[in-house]
Amino acid sequence: MKFKYLKNLAYLTQIAFMILTPIIIGIYVGNYLDEKFLVSPICLFFGIILGIGGGFINLFKFIKFITNADKYKSEKDKNEWKLI
Repeated sequence: MKFKYLKNLAYLTQIAFMILTPIIIGIYVGNYLDEKFLVSPICLFFGIILGIGGGFINLFKFIKFITNADKYKSEKDKNEWKLI
């Protein structure tokens, strides 16, 4: 593939966003709930934990999607060779 390095770079940046976004949202929501209910580090802690869990769940789903897409592509390439 001619632009394989760009594809890998796109995967890397997507993985970074998929892990960081839930963590940042968890920190923001946890901090907001701490200020609202006056329970200083408890909600922030749970927000961070839930964000980390959500980020890694997204990571595993993305890896599963990528591996299935690669398997489909390799099977498609094999079928094209059979036709020739």
